Amino acid sequence: MSRDEKEYPRPDKFDPSRWLDDKKPLDPRAFVFGYGRRICPGLHIAQSGIWIVIASVLSTFNIKKRKNSLGEDITPPLEFQPTLAR
Repeated sequence: MSRDEKEYPRPDKFDPSRWLDDKKPLDPRAFVFGYGRRICPGLHIAQSGIWIVIASVLSTFNIKKRKNSLGEDITPPLEFQPTLAR
């Protein structure tokens, strides 16, 4: 469902701008946990758990860029390196 080209143009491309259009695609939260009698029984636990973890990390840690010896921000390279499970 999340790979349907009619609902998600270029589904393999990371494109946050697709959510800015007036015609928004289907919300994946509507179908990733199943439907009707086959819905995941842990749906609410999973959604609440993710929210609590993210809120805890953001409230506990000071997340910012590291600085070099001159006091300038170090921007990490934005590269994706896939790992192969053996």
